[in-house]
Amino acid sequence: MSERVGAILGGRWRLTAVLGTGSMATVYAATDPDGAIAAIKVLRRGLSGSRAACERFVRESYLTSAVRHPGVVKVHGDGLTDDGCPFLVMDQLDGDTLEATVQRHGGRLPLDQALEIADRVSDVLACVHEAGIVHRDLKPANVFLCEDPDNQNELLVKLLDFGVA
Repeated sequence: MSERVGAILGGRWRLTAVLGTGSMATVYAATDPDGAIAAIKVLRRGLSGSRAACERFVRESYLTSAVRHPGVVKVHGDGLTDDGCPFLVMDQLDGDTLEATVQRHGGRLPLDQALEIADRVSDVLACVHEAGIVHRDLKPANVFLCEDPDNQNELLVKLLDFGVA
């Protein structure tokens, strides 16, 4: 996981920290020489030898780019690490997962907050389904809560990890 921290991918992105790990990939915080930030999702080395796993991983970027909704994380590009693992360059988000938020609240959210989140998740899913995509891994760890950059008082809900969509 953390052995890639410090590496430069695509001749541009320096991996600075591990943001999270999943069954197929690790997500890193990254910066470029101009100060831009991104999240870089790198397929696990053990899976990079499987053509099917690599195709499924990169397909995530093309699936999400078909959805025009602020609740879907944008993928800005892809590439290969020096050791042949595919990676995706995505928006880096500032906030927390629904799972972590619920845990901070002792396992239960206030009803009004839970309904607001459910409403926003439903809105994103409607747009995703309209594009012909089924998420297939919707869970609190794949729902991210952050402030709307255009309206600091608004909650923005983002769906993460379309890897098995």
